[in-house]
Amino acid sequence: MDLDKKIETKTARRLRAIGGTILIVLGVVSILTPLTPFGWLIIIGLELLGLETIFKDKIKAWFNKKKAL
Repeated sequence: MDLDKKIETKTARRLRAIGGTILIVLGVVSILTPLTPFGWLIIIGLELLGLETIFKDKIKAWFNKKKAL
C-alpha cells in the first residue's frame, strides 16, 4: 500500500511540474504574440509549480486595508 501511495504522489508531482511548465511556456508565447490575452497563464503555471507570487503578502495587505475602509 505504501509503495502505491509513493508512486501516486511522484506521478502527481510530475504531472503538476509538466502542467506548470507548459502553462508558463504558453503564457510567454502568448505575451510575445499580438492580440492573445493569455499572459495570466504564467501566474497559474508558477502556482502549479508551487512558487509563491512575489507580492502575495502585499496584495493581501492591500485588500485587507481596502476591506477595513
